[in-house]
Amino acid sequence: MIKKITSIIAFSLMCTQLTQAQETYFSDNFDSEDTVDKWGVTDRDGDGENWGIVDMLGYQNNTTASEFGSQSLVSFSWKAPAEGETGDGTSLDPDNLITSIGIDLTNATGTIVLKFDYGTIEESEPQYVDDHFGVYLTTTNDPNEIVNETPIFEKTFEDYGLQTEVMDISSHAGGMVYLTFRHFDSADNFTVVIDNVEVRQAEEGELSNDEFTFESFNVFPNPVHENLNITFNERGTYKVILTDILGKVVKQLEVSNKNSINIPVTDLNSGNYILNVNSDKKSYSKKVVIQ
Repeated sequence: MIKKITSIIAFSLMCTQLTQAQETYFSDNFDSEDTVDKWGVTDRDGDGENWGIVDMLGYQNNTTASEFGSQSLVSFSWKAPAEGETGDGTSLDPDNLITSIGIDLTNATGTIVLKFDYGTIEESEPQYVDDHFGVYLTTTNDPNEIVNETPIFEKTFEDYGLQTEVMDISSHAGGMVYLTFRHFDSADNFTVVIDNVEVRQAEEGELSNDEFTFESFNVFPNPVHENLNITFNERGTYKVILTDILGKVVKQLEVSNKNSINIPVTDLNSGNYILNVNSDKKSYSKKVVIQ
């Protein structure tokens, strides 16, 4: 009987841990009616066009659109002629933002991830593929302040179809944050498509794929007094950004084909900072304490 009770307790604890590991703080697949209550849009370029929900199944015979499922979030950089009209359509130069409601990470624990699907769909002219977008995670929902922050992810498309990004955003835990997708630097192409957005605790092994995170460098010392050192086991091109806890960039540099760098921090105030290291396919965030 004691063994059975012990087994039941162990199973109960395992289920509790599993539930905690899957806690979701924000999600949207853009298929439900409550989507409108989760986001706010900003048309910074003032052309009257912005992010919107599009029925992807309406693009008949378009295999790249069907990859995204039924409905997705879409911003256009080219507008097709209206039904019955002729011509080449309208070229757009978007600066479109869509910002979430506040996402409460005050009591978030463990590894927190941002996961989303993204991509572009093929139109009749295959060369119009290089739309560009950025992703921001900020403590403000003011569009004018958001665009002055550094994106946690940026992408210029090289091909059509759906891709998935998973990012470790644990360093942003501890307060309220806002998630923004920004479509910009994309004149006269076609689309940016976003779908299946989630902010949640990571599943076991989710961040083990090098496509999403990398462990090929070391950051030391931490806490740091004078110089923050970063060593790279894999040479490449990296963008290294150090921000304060409000998201303001205090140090930024590009690293190319080096084994190590050091960042002087004696000019910065003591406190907590966030180090972001990004390449085309990998990203990493780490909390750094300056004393």
